Amino acid sequence: MKKRLLLTAMPILIAMTALLVLLGSVGSVIPSLSASAVAAPQEMVPPTVASIDPTSAPNDIDTPIVITGTGFYPRLTGTLGIPPTAAYLGETALEEVTWVSSTTLRATVQWGLAPGGYTLTVVNFDGATASLTNAFTVTQGIGVWTSGGPYGGRVQFVTLHPEDPTTVYAGSQWGGLFESNDTGEIWQPILSAGWPTRLVFDAEDSDVMYCSGEGIYYTDDGGQTWEAIPQLFHAQNGCSTASAVAHPTDAGVIYAGTGGCADIPVLPGEGGVYYSEDYGANWETRNQGITDTDIVDITFHPADSATMVLATRSGNIFQTTDGGLNWELESTIPDDLRRIYINPYGANEAWALPEIDNLPPVEPYLYRSSDLITWEVITPTDDPQPSGGIRSLTFAGGEIWAAGDRGYFSDDGGVSWSGVIEPSQEPHGLRSFAIDPSDPTVMYAADSNRGVLKSIDGGANWWEINEGLAALTTRDLAATPGHPDLVYVETYENGLLRSANGGSSWQELGVRKSGPPKGKLIAVDPFVPTRVYYRQDCSGDGPCFWYSADEGSSWHEVAMPVPVTYTGRTGELTAIAAHPLVTGTLYANAGFYQDPSNSGARVEPCGIYRSDDHGESWGFLGPTIPISEVLDIAFDAVDPDLIYAATYGDGLWRSTDGGESWANVPISDTLSPVIVPAIVTHPDVPGKVYVRTYSHAESPNPEPELWVSENAGDTWHPLTYVFLGVDLLISPPESGAPPYSLYTGCEAGLCRSTDDGKIWEPVEGAPRPEFLAAAADDERAIVYMGTFGGLATSLGAQSAISSDTIPGRGSVLGGGVYRLTARLLNQRVYLPVILRAYTR
Repeated sequence: MKKRLLLTAMPILIAMTALLVLLGSVGSVIPSLSASAVAAPQEMVPPTVASIDPTSAPNDIDTPIVITGTGFYPRLTGTLGIPPTAAYLGETALEEVTWVSSTTLRATVQWGLAPGGYTLTVVNFDGATASLTNAFTVTQGIGVWTSGGPYGGRVQFVTLHPEDPTTVYAGSQWGGLFESNDTGEIWQPILSAGWPTRLVFDAEDSDVMYCSGEGIYYTDDGGQTWEAIPQLFHAQNGCSTASAVAHPTDAGVIYAGTGGCADIPVLPGEGGVYYSEDYGANWETRNQGITDTDIVDITFHPADSATMVLATRSGNIFQTTDGGLNWELESTIPDDLRRIYINPYGANEAWALPEIDNLPPVEPYLYRSSDLITWEVITPTDDPQPSGGIRSLTFAGGEIWAAGDRGYFSDDGGVSWSGVIEPSQEPHGLRSFAIDPSDPTVMYAADSNRGVLKSIDGGANWWEINEGLAALTTRDLAATPGHPDLVYVETYENGLLRSANGGSSWQELGVRKSGPPKGKLIAVDPFVPTRVYYRQDCSGDGPCFWYSADEGSSWHEVAMPVPVTYTGRTGELTAIAAHPLVTGTLYANAGFYQDPSNSGARVEPCGIYRSDDHGESWGFLGPTIPISEVLDIAFDAVDPDLIYAATYGDGLWRSTDGGESWANVPISDTLSPVIVPAIVTHPDVPGKVYVRTYSHAESPNPEPELWVSENAGDTWHPLTYVFLGVDLLISPPESGAPPYSLYTGCEAGLCRSTDDGKIWEPVEGAPRPEFLAAAADDERAIVYMGTFGGLATSLGAQSAISSDTIPGRGSVLGGGVYRLTARLLNQRVYLPVILRAYTR
């Protein structure tokens, strides 16, 4: 942000005199200007202000605006245009006022204004003014967690309210349950429940809802508040699921089919069918006759609510005709199953959906039966698809809509099928459909990458409706040193995105890193802020990366040499970092795989590279013995040759000669193998470094430990234990800018220590982050966190809450990127402009 200057008063007479001199000069040097053009200012009419866009913004970032109206003068015939004298919000002059036309101005609302409503005033060169009262609202952004997405993500299901189809619900894989009250135009998170898979409504009171997946959550006020139903059974293998289904006619009656997870089955005596007739307050089992209690789905017969059918993970089909008191095995399908349906129309045939892996690609198929005993295989398409088969079915009249891949449609009972979404519209694996019963041309679809899609022409055309649907899976964050408004996020669903306004809006950059996340994916050059480095797959077999010199608008591929030791292997980067003290110097780690498809096993040898020319060329450094994957690279605050590498299994490594040689650094008495998933150096104290460790020698599921060293890792001291900690960050991330705070993810969300890790306290209003980043200029520091969603009292909360508490509406944060802006204590204070070329 440019510095705000305290203006002094200048009489209008001086401004007019200066303009006349200028006009005289113009007339002498540009003879083509007509006399009428020079005289045009005498014919000016007073300006008017019609609107401003946007109409509000938080006060922690600069916000570009567009002002529309009439009579924005002066304007001379030809190519010469002179901007207005000024534009103001209240008494504060806006920055970068740019004249576009007599009806349009552009300007920037600078950060730091006090919250409240402001009158917009435009002042022409001659002192003529126009104002628009209450034109712009400044909201509190400094010291408050704020998010603008990015929006979209992996949505598991979409469901319509049974009485009001303009109310739509979407369950996301990581971000919880979202609600829209305007047919999907705007979404808000209403429940942060891990992995919700379905939402059902009570038979008589639609304000009573049950959201199930990893557990069951209950609301009786339309989602204003939620209650977690106690776990119905304890899974000794550590993973359980629940599928709730409400009785179609009896109020308060609910069944739950329970079981294990995809690769973690329940043990004997676990799982089964649970029944409640008091809205889930009390439960009893109804497992008589069930010999397989790993249940994935239950459904009612549409013609007889006492008849129910259930499916188990291993393919067994059971039926009851007395409300679940007794069950009978009807058949076994030779596939693991995920869903069971009975068509409410026509012959009430049954449909079973098999559990299919995403890879290798196979033809999607499903099973159909008229008697639950014999099953026919139905194949909607002969084309192999890498989308995991059919995920759900939706029935509407005589139509069947199958969600999976790009979706399939049948109007003859499944005899023939046609695709729903054209490949040109880039579906990424549909999960469910919802059809408006009052207008069947209005449809919604849940997409595994693109969030929620909508069609208003019966499925012929689709577009994304994700405003407020913060459900993207963040995989890395990078903020730009010296330019804290410029931030990048890598997401599983949409690849790399960029925001130039602190995350208030995002732009997809058209690049995506495939495969599982490992170490740092993104780095921003600290000396050339437009230059970005991105760990990416490339055309050759050796390791490589991409760089952009224009903030990600275009990319260049750079290949790296394969060391002789690893000739014949495929190389892939696991982390990349830019040196903050040495211009043009980058470090990267690469793994060398005999079988590239097995890169996720993380057992192949790795080594470190260095570039001294902004990534144009690279040299392999070693170490002399192979190390495990490097997750992050950190640099000392003062010594440019002191570098650390945090690994996945081999602990911490250190170089004291700029990477030419490396040595393992024991961390106290921690036993190998040691994972160091997070590391940060103090920005103001040489030799001070913090790490988080997991020792798998102590336990197959170890608890994290935090350590600090004051002497570059020679000795270590434990810090206060923080459960479920992820990532580490110090802010402000600049030298000479105390006081410093240490941040980490924790069980309560985000935790902060202001005493060097001795005491940790939850940060107000913050969900649990997966990734942290920070940047500062000479006036403010911004902390960013990437989260899958979480629980907090509110964006402007006074305290964080524990993760086992389900708050009310407005208290849940979806997945995405959040920022927290703080003023630096040593910043200059700029007062608003108080002398203007006009008088009220």
